Amino acid sequence: MSERFYSDARLYDRLFPGGEPAADFYKAQADRQSGTVLELGCGTGHKLIPIASDGHPCTGLELAPEMLAEAQRKAHERGVEVEWVQGDMRDFHLGRTFDLVFIAANSLLHLHETADLLSCFRCVRAHLAPGARFFFDVFNPNVRFLADADGVRRTRDSLSFADPDRGKSQG
Repeated sequence: MSERFYSDARLYDRLFPGGEPAADFYKAQADRQSGTVLELGCGTGHKLIPIASDGHPCTGLELAPEMLAEAQRKAHERGVEVEWVQGDMRDFHLGRTFDLVFIAANSLLHLHETADLLSCFRCVRAHLAPGARFFFDVFNPNVRFLADADGVRRTRDSLSFADPDRGKSQG
């Protein structure tokens, strides 16, 4: 997606209102780890603000300043403290570690080059506390799903994802 797409954060929120199942999944992971949380590519805070609302110390890293500004506005509106950092998930140095790091909503798919992925994963590793967990989600349909495509756009509510710890579909 183009940078222009991310320059209108409120339009982004209207197009992608944020799915409850995914937010619930990441909230559950934060509860399991019971520590500090870092979201890379945090956008407008769909996942991170609810986690911070539960009392977890949260940091959100986002490249697009407009998305960060909207995340800050929404967190302030809800009375939630989150540290918002403008930065690139391919190269960041926050000077501390986290108990949970995650990249949600297919954000990792913005990294097209192997070198970019490796750089991101190296930065993540440097920011993981002992015993920490790192989660990311990406849309990875099976071949049958692609072959049966009928050209109809599906809403996020009709999609599901697998919880690797439970081995069953969430959604």
